[in-house]
Amino acid sequence: MPLTVQSSRVATVRVGDTIRDAVERIFTLTNPPNLEKGDSVTIKLNLCFFRPYETGATTDPRVLEALIQYLRTLAENLDIILVESDATSARADLLFKWLGFSDMAHRLGVRVVNLSNDKRIKVPLHPPCHLNALWMPKTLLDADYSISLAKLKTHGLTKITCALKNQFGSIPYRGKSKWHPVLDQVIADANVAARPSFSIVDGIIAMEGVDGPDMGKPRITNLLVGGEDPVAVDTVCARIMGFNPDSIGHIRESERRGVGHQRYEIVGEQLSEIRERFDYNVFYHTVETVIRKIRK
Repeated sequence: MPLTVQSSRVATVRVGDTIRDAVERIFTLTNPPNLEKGDSVTIKLNLCFFRPYETGATTDPRVLEALIQYLRTLAENLDIILVESDATSARADLLFKWLGFSDMAHRLGVRVVNLSNDKRIKVPLHPPCHLNALWMPKTLLDADYSISLAKLKTHGLTKITCALKNQFGSIPYRGKSKWHPVLDQVIADANVAARPSFSIVDGIIAMEGVDGPDMGKPRITNLLVGGEDPVAVDTVCARIMGFNPDSIGHIRESERRGVGHQRYEIVGEQLSEIRERFDYNVFYHTVETVIRKIRK
């Protein structure tokens, strides 16, 4: 008899009076973290470029602060660590400072860690993974609980960038653009190597257009989406934005690797009430896909 795949619970919350209430509701609708005194918690930010949060490109500090406040209601003396790695075009240390997260960390008594400067641990990968191994940051792997705080955005190469793609940014290598020809495969591999405990996708100020994830157009949706299964979370996000999840390569590849699955149960706002159709030029994406295959 075939095994029945259970649906993963995904919370969808329309932000009302306060972001703090919306963040707490994301967890109460799904599964609040079971944290103990002194636990370490990493929060993977999305700092892709020198663009303020009002553009929709980078982590919204209001959401981050609300998340930190909520976590501190669960256990005392948490070691909360804001993490990001260097990109090809930007260094995480500069982004922390320029976007105000270094000052925020000092004010709130949390740490920032550039994962590209962190000690690395080799994580073996096995078929169907594309890579044989990834050297991943020790801080991320050692955390008692890890949160991917992603943005709801379109992407010129992968159509969407949400929870799964945000975890690709945890790979500590600076030259991650070398994997663009096989980007969907390596995004999935990164989630095998370091699967987050919980994923939150912030769409309060989202981004649309083929110039995402950094130079697209901001779009206000006032939504937060979250859950323990990043594949299910991204499946819901794809549908919110008007994409067929089966057309998103890294969703398919992550499910194939056992990171999660596309079957979901929505708790909170129903999909019919929050579905949007983000602006996206499919022809442009097709041309980019052909170019990547030629280069490969």
